[in-house]
Amino acid sequence: MAYRNYKFNFYSSTYLTSNAGRPEKTLGNRFAEILQLKEQGPYYKQMGEFTYEVRNIVETGYGYKGIIGKHRNIDLPPAASVGGDERELELEEGENILEKSHFTFYSNMNVLILQNNIMCIGNAKLGELLAEPEYTCSLNPVINPADIRKLAQGNMMLKHAKLRIAKPRNPELLEGIEHDFNNNIFQMLAHSNTASLNLELRGNARSGNPEDKYLDSRLKRALSEVVTTFDVSKCEAMLEEMDTGINHPIDLIADRVVAEKRIEVDGRNASSFSIFRAMEEAKEERNDDLEQYMGRDGQELIN
Repeated sequence: MAYRNYKFNFYSSTYLTSNAGRPEKTLGNRFAEILQLKEQGPYYKQMGEFTYEVRNIVETGYGYKGIIGKHRNIDLPPAASVGGDERELELEEGENILEKSHFTFYSNMNVLILQNNIMCIGNAKLGELLAEPEYTCSLNPVINPADIRKLAQGNMMLKHAKLRIAKPRNPELLEGIEHDFNNNIFQMLAHSNTASLNLELRGNARSGNPEDKYLDSRLKRALSEVVTTFDVSKCEAMLEEMDTGINHPIDLIADRVVAEKRIEVDGRNASSFSIFRAMEEAKEERNDDLEQYMGRDGQELIN
């Protein structure tokens, strides 16, 4: 009996329009529409060189679950045995190599859980796939609520921070950024040929004046926003308790809410039934973190 580890990422969702004449919607509303659209035919979009498809979607007691597919018919890998000759993979007319990721969506929390398959789709591309004209769908990583609470504490001062931020692929998702610091980052990335931006921010550690020793406290709120808005691969910070001098390192990327489940593999892959069951178990296991993050304190810090 074979087993494989499957990883799942957790995202909070927003579904917005800048057109005041269009109705307000949630991602749950959009999934209901896609379910109806699929009754008329496949739901897919061509994005770049690949075609992405909502291959399966069903309504559940908690919201929706389904499967995303990525089709490709370029750069196909050859098949071979160890030490043996290679042969080209032959596809029938109209066929593609198909990569799949499962998802579950919880309407009461507006939380989407996505199977981590880098060969298929990530949160940014999935948002593009689900969005309709005049709307944007944003899927933001859920941050460990313990880090959120530390950033929110008034006696926690920010000593230094390191960030690596990629150029936004869909600038519309970044409209309405709250913090000036992040607006400046957006402008720098959007109006230059910069592919990514590395930042290191430090106060004057030798100073006895708190205004010089620590970074501006508003940057703590900006860090929470930047990791849920931009494509960030690094966001490390050092906090210091002002009254005790104790340091608290946090990593808002490594500490994102994720889950890993060991699933029995039937043939080459686990069955969809087993994957969905594992995702539902993972949600229950991380439910306390989700409720804390989606509750009042977490939202006040980020928004």
